[in-house]
Amino acid sequence: MSNLSDLEALGPDSRVWLYAFTETLTPQQEAVVRQAFDNFTSGWSSHGSGIRGAYTLLESKVVVLAMEEDQEISGCSIDSSVAVLKDLKSQHGLDALDGGLVHYKGSDGEYRACSRLAFNGLCKQGEISADTIVVNLLYQGLGELRSSGGPILPLENSWHAKAFKLPVS
Repeated sequence: MSNLSDLEALGPDSRVWLYAFTETLTPQQEAVVRQAFDNFTSGWSSHGSGIRGAYTLLESKVVVLAMEEDQEISGCSIDSSVAVLKDLKSQHGLDALDGGLVHYKGSDGEYRACSRLAFNGLCKQGEISADTIVVNLLYQGLGELRSSGGPILPLENSWHAKAFKLPVS
């Protein structure tokens, strides 16, 4: 199970946004990302009211940003979280904004990112199995994310199992 303890103060109906970096972050890059999100969440607001939010960084790869469920949030406030990611990309070359990629752990234990078409090809070639670890970025609520065990899970337990057909053995 992914470590979601940084989000435990938030309720199950809290809204979540998930982003995966195209590359696994180095410790120095992780520090940059953590600083950016520390700064962001401590000052996050919507129409002048503070937003109770939190984030966690999982396996040097995935940012989970959450906002307490009983708060109103404007589109501009959501956009401000994306601005943090845009700044990380432009200033540090850390890209987590390509939603068209599939993120998975290769047989060597390293994370990779590729297009859905390329991932489908890997499935057909038998390089991906039901046990392959994938990153599911399609959660909307914190309760759903918690009950699934987190966003980093075996393909057979993710939406990937329905979208990508594995060869029958």
